Amino acid sequence: MTIPAIARGWGRIVTGAEMNQRATARSLFFGAIGDLLSNFGAVLRIGGVWFAAYIALNAWAGRIYAHWVLYDVDQISAGPPGEWYVSALFLGMLGIVASAWHRFIYLGETARVIPRMRLVIIGKYMVAWVVIGSVATMSAVVLVCMPVLGLFLALGTSALDVLGALFVADWMRLGGISPWLIGSLIAMIAVSVWVSIFLLLRIGLGLPSIAVLDGQGLALGASWRATRSLGRAIFGASLWAALATCVLYGLVVALTPDLGESFDASREVGFRLAGAAVDIITMLVGAAMLTRIYGAVPSDAL
Repeated sequence: MTIPAIARGWGRIVTGAEMNQRATARSLFFGAIGDLLSNFGAVLRIGGVWFAAYIALNAWAGRIYAHWVLYDVDQISAGPPGEWYVSALFLGMLGIVASAWHRFIYLGETARVIPRMRLVIIGKYMVAWVVIGSVATMSAVVLVCMPVLGLFLALGTSALDVLGALFVADWMRLGGISPWLIGSLIAMIAVSVWVSIFLLLRIGLGLPSIAVLDGQGLALGASWRATRSLGRAIFGASLWAALATCVLYGLVVALTPDLGESFDASREVGFRLAGAAVDIITMLVGAAMLTRIYGAVPSDAL
């Protein structure tokens, strides 16, 4: 199969074999960003409506949560208000926008809000993303987080200290917890992010495959084998992606409102808006990287 891929970062249409020869860590990561920027109008035509809806829904969820904190937190309650609808919209947005982007770049399909494909295929893409993302994330937890946390406990670190450092966003308020523990956990999280991104890019070719081949997705093992020749490039690109992801979400975490007396509804909404913006950016870059990897894989491996 020698379907040409539109590689905007290289300035002309190239074949999959040519992309394979040129695939490097920089071309996969920065080239993907270049694809998005040089086709920014298409990005807006594909996802503008979905981005606006997702940002608005996050702002609304933030206002509901702020109301709960300010007025209901001291009452008998089942807990904070559920926000399943935010996750549902994100998943739907990802399935539609990512599918449309794959087809726009790889097939040259016209950029539109709903891609020219059956809705069942978009549903299949969403399910595949959940499965592949879950496998990558759980693998990172098993390979990185569990051994590190087990080492902490073996060295005599209190389980409460570990959990506190993991789940309390404002680390400056954690008096009595060793700075080395906090630093080690930050490093653990960063490595886990990198491992999950690396695995996602290696086993995730089923995602663009579903969109491009009208539902014919590659299995996880087939994707891993197909990307073997790009292993070094994906290794480096995932490092760049992990660094950018940690920085962006780290900035969002830094905006996390204090739940004390100084809690402010407007800051909560701002925090949600920042998180929504980062969600959209990481989704777009991830889809663009997978598209480049799919185009760079030798045709006989697909």
